[in-house]
Order: sequence, then C-alpha cells, then structure tokens
Amino acid sequence: MPKSENQKLKILYVAKYLLKNSDENHEVITSDIIDYLENYCELKAERRSIYRDINTLAQSLDNDNDLGILFIIVFNLLLFNSSIRTLTSKCRLTALM
Repeated sequence: MPKSENQKLKILYVAKYLLKNSDENHEVITSDIIDYLENYCELKAERRSIYRDINTLAQSLDNDNDLGILFIIVFNLLLFNSSIRTLTSKCRLTALM
C-alpha cells in the first residue's frame, strides 16, 4: 500500500524533475530530488528509493519494450494534459518551471 496518494506517481515526478533540472552540463544530486518530492509533491522518499527509480527509468527507456513505451505515454500525459494535472494537483508541478 502506498504511503500517500501520490506515492505511486513518484517515479514520474522523479523523471519530471530530472528532465526539467538536469542535462549534460547540469547535474542533480539526490537530496535535490528528495527536497522537491517533499516540498512540492508532499511525498516522502529515501535516497535508496530515488536510486531505484532512476535505475528503473534508465532500464525502461534503454530497452525498446512495452514498459518503456507505456512510461513515455503516461509521462507525456502527465506533463501536457490538463486533466491529468488536475488529478495530480497535490504536486505543484509548476513550482520549478
């Protein structure tokens, strides 16, 4: 059972944070992601769970499999579809934009 309503969406919030705040010239540290999740998404996260989420993201996007395709579809809906954003209003997605 998830610890909070948005807990199952945590991996998507981690991906969003990485996409918005990191690139080849800008690194992100785990504590930044944890702070974002706690302050803007009202989610508790441990360092090890962030590592697992990043590993899962990397594996799903590296492999051309159904999970990776599903992840991309759901993530795009989360970023661009206002009805999905309404469902996840607890996480203030615009806080870091």
